[in-house]
Amino acid sequence: MIKWILQISAMLSDIVIAGACVLVLFYLPLWISVPLVYLTYKTWESQGGLIAWTHRKEFLDNASRYGL
Repeated sequence: MIKWILQISAMLSDIVIAGACVLVLFYLPLWISVPLVYLTYKTWESQGGLIAWTHRKEFLDNASRYGL
């Protein structure tokens, strides 16, 4: 059960990050927003990106391996 909660949390955090990036692009000047969105994307990608969406089975197997 906790595996599914972790996966849903990871998926929701992806949606929140994407929404925050859209808001930053709309409400801040481009010279500030573009570098912020780029840095956010690079950090997000280095931490696995869409693994909870595209590799669902692998994501859950990793959680099982760690005892969740």
